[in-house]
Amino acid sequence: MSRWLLSFLFAASTLASTASAQVAGRRPVAAGDVSGVELQLEGSLSVERGSTLRWAVVAYEVVGLDRLRPAPGAEIRLATSLRRRSDDDAGPLVVTADARGRAVIELPIPNDAPDSIGATLDVHARRGVTRRFELRVQTREPRQLVLFGAENAPAPGRLPVFGRLSTTTAGVADAEIKLVLNDGRGPLGVPVRVRTDAAGLFSHEFRVPREAEGALRVDATGPSDGSDAERRPRAAWAATIAQPSEPPLVVAVRPTRSLVRSQERVEVEVLVRRADGRPVPETRLRIGGGPIPLLLEEEQRTRERFAVTDARGRARLTWEAPRVGGTHSDQTITVQAGRAGIGRGVGQASVRVSDRRHASRLAVEGGVLVPGLSARAFVRVTTMDGLPVAAGVPVVVEGPRVGRAEGVTTEGGVVALDLRVGAPQDGDRCGGLAATDVVVTVAGEASPPRCLPVDP
Repeated sequence: MSRWLLSFLFAASTLASTASAQVAGRRPVAAGDVSGVELQLEGSLSVERGSTLRWAVVAYEVVGLDRLRPAPGAEIRLATSLRRRSDDDAGPLVVTADARGRAVIELPIPNDAPDSIGATLDVHARRGVTRRFELRVQTREPRQLVLFGAENAPAPGRLPVFGRLSTTTAGVADAEIKLVLNDGRGPLGVPVRVRTDAAGLFSHEFRVPREAEGALRVDATGPSDGSDAERRPRAAWAATIAQPSEPPLVVAVRPTRSLVRSQERVEVEVLVRRADGRPVPETRLRIGGGPIPLLLEEEQRTRERFAVTDARGRARLTWEAPRVGGTHSDQTITVQAGRAGIGRGVGQASVRVSDRRHASRLAVEGGVLVPGLSARAFVRVTTMDGLPVAAGVPVVVEGPRVGRAEGVTTEGGVVALDLRVGAPQDGDRCGGLAATDVVVTVAGEASPPRCLPVDP
């Protein structure tokens, strides 16, 4: 009986001591206690070799469990995995935060820095709280090499490539670039060495052999940086081998005029050849529609009449322009061609359809009209196909606030006019306060109204 009682008392005392230890480990945090520190970092985690890594940091004290306040006078220590030189200081980089917890950290990055740098930031607040932050910084090559080229290249054929070697400020002149052309099996020929021009640009055209297989890749390598690691900027460009395909018929379409009016008929010259350039006589032609029937059964179902090329592979067709609204419309003329025993082909040409003779652009010196001041306005007049008109074409600019100004074009199709803005008028389609409408009339042909900005 006494032995059982002693065992019970011993177990009870053990449980009591354990419970008291747990209560002591859960000490509540007072509302004003500083329980930790946090660090806000602004800056890049990537830096060029030979430059300076700059971080703007703000240290905060954690008050209680969830409130932050600046940590004035906090000591911030930066230690990195960079190899020290003989002239470096013995200790880590130490900065002290100002009254708002702010500080700037500047770390020079040597030219021989590794690709990745480990860094630790130890923050020690005045209240005796310390915390360590670990991060990793990636280093970049200060010289950048870029390479571009054609996306497809025939075999045999040519693959042009071009590129640039530059720093963050300018191109690297007179630098040697090694270029290697590879296919799916390996290098094609010996490396090619080119030099950059004053802007750091270079170019080369590779000859792609007939036996090339798989995808093409051009590897470019720049000069060494002179360090022990012998780092070189590199770039690559990938291209696919395009198998040349020859259409059965090559159809060339040329309208006799490139600018026509609505519903005007224009003749279209058509030339049909094989891929090797030989003309194809007795080829059936049609403007628009589906493919030309090649079999007798197809021809009997369609019962169409076709134009036919002569012994030189030439023919003339007639195309009627549609009615267009607005200033102009670019229409595509599609000619279908086909001959039994050879195949089909399609040719296209573009024609501009417009019922107007001239187009005009208006610009004001300074970009805005100022009330009470004269402004120089320039009108550029062209034909509807974009060519400047001859000298002597009359131009009139008029509007409710600018009045009327007249002039004639010079040799380049430009006329300069003086405009003066008056008071706002009723009926101004642009509002009249911040903009006013004007109409440009060229050789008696008025353009749609346009708005010019006005300085209110």
